[in-house]
Amino acid sequence: MFDANFDFVVIGSGAGAFAAAIAARKQGMKTLILEKTDKVGGTSAISGGAVWIPNNHLLHRAGQGDSRQDALTYMNAAVGPETPATSMDLRLAFLDSGPEMVQFLETEGMRWRVMIPYPEYYSSLPKGDVKGRSLEVDSFDMRTLGPWEQRVRGAQGMPGLVLYNTEARDFLMIRRTIRGFYTAGKVGLRSFIQKIIGRHTAAVGQSLIGQLLKITLDRGVQVWPSSPVGELIVEGGNVVGVVADHNGKKMRIGASRGVLIASGGFSRNTGMRQEFQQGPVDLNWSLVPEGADGDFYQWVTELGAETAQMDLAWWMPTMIDDKGVTRFNIWERSHPHAIVVDSTAQRFVSESTGYLEFGAAMEERNKTVPALPSWQIIDSQHRRSYPFAYMPPGVTPQSAIDGGFLIRADTIEELANKIGLDPRALRTTVDRFNGFAKTGIDEDFNRGYSAFERHYSDPRQKPNPTLGTIESAPFYAIKIGLGDLGTKGGAITDCDGRVLREDGTTIPGLYAVGNATASMLGDSYPAAGATIGAAMVFGYRAALAAANSAP
Repeated sequence: MFDANFDFVVIGSGAGAFAAAIAARKQGMKTLILEKTDKVGGTSAISGGAVWIPNNHLLHRAGQGDSRQDALTYMNAAVGPETPATSMDLRLAFLDSGPEMVQFLETEGMRWRVMIPYPEYYSSLPKGDVKGRSLEVDSFDMRTLGPWEQRVRGAQGMPGLVLYNTEARDFLMIRRTIRGFYTAGKVGLRSFIQKIIGRHTAAVGQSLIGQLLKITLDRGVQVWPSSPVGELIVEGGNVVGVVADHNGKKMRIGASRGVLIASGGFSRNTGMRQEFQQGPVDLNWSLVPEGADGDFYQWVTELGAETAQMDLAWWMPTMIDDKGVTRFNIWERSHPHAIVVDSTAQRFVSESTGYLEFGAAMEERNKTVPALPSWQIIDSQHRRSYPFAYMPPGVTPQSAIDGGFLIRADTIEELANKIGLDPRALRTTVDRFNGFAKTGIDEDFNRGYSAFERHYSDPRQKPNPTLGTIESAPFYAIKIGLGDLGTKGGAITDCDGRVLREDGTTIPGLYAVGNATASMLGDSYPAAGATIGAAMVFGYRAALAAANSAP
């Protein structure tokens, strides 16, 4: 007996969950989304909102040539050899259904934008695209959600600004280039007009979730926040429903066509992270909201599911500001006049590399030299020229100093003493780097070698737009931790999101996507929005498969 009956039940409310729910409803299935917390959107809502879908019709419409074979060549080069979690079947399913999913959501009301230029993270690999294959979404008036507006998680970034990913590079150059000044003016005017006319206009991740939520609600899908799932209901080896707490009542909820786990990974579970991942675990550095507790792991392993990649995560170097907010650290370390060093005052990776690679380098370095956390070192040239976290260029509030976000000193040696580094070692590192900045060649890590490494750079900085000397006082140090956008290990699935047992058979009625699965991309991160793109595509495929299954 069930307290409520549905055809398809989705656990979680990120982009993959909503894509699945919309597709399921289109197939005529009565669909329910169960969200553990009181907010919807998960990590998707606080992200940049990019969605990596190669060879989609919007890219072609924009004159950006692409093909299935080119995308496959790049994916194979980035992901590497096949494993059960990264099989060729999964790669081809993603490439084949991605464009279809984009078109489907567009017909349902999704307003996409091509995200050009935004180079793929390994653009120097065969068929890597220096302009990019990612999409983002148009801005969205959150007021159209009515009372649901307050249920959507807030995005990171600069509050009040309607800023697209494609504008960020130039926006950051407001004090350096005419194009940057123009872009900042355009973004400022757009944001001001939206505020004056009374709109609550969102962009990036919050807009992505806002639009998906609006389509979901308009199609009659039920969404239940604050409704954590406690267990799966299994009858005769088939998953037929869930037990969830809703409105203070424990409910048995039937799912005649299946249950989809789209609940995220285990970023917020200290015990699981200590068990499966290397290095010190400090959840304060993670960007993942509460709720990603790894509940899925017990559910699937009790049913004999095969799991993999539990040691991996979507790494992201982060910093905690003077207000206690954990923030991305992306362009701050990529701009000139900045380096990152470990506890021995040594650089250990190109500061302009992708965030997954940077985080992995921190983890690897920490095996031999304490590097968690590390320190970003900048000088006053950096502070005068570029934004940093919430601070505009040239504006360094005393609160950032007093609160310990920025450590300030008049000399490199004094700065080293303040942060516990060897003054002579830091001086040696800075002097060596300054030599590279003058020649334009980073002899240690080849910083600035690829299109992506040069994306967040300063075109006025010569001869290398990512390199600038650190020589102008005062100097600043910022603590950099190993954060993440989610873990990337979990259940192995087939091409339709069906959870697989160790013998390769499926668990009837059970599907999983996103960070509750072992990522199809292995230990790679091919482009902006690769994690969200894969979750949405396989959520879409899971819904179609469930609709075609016998009730």
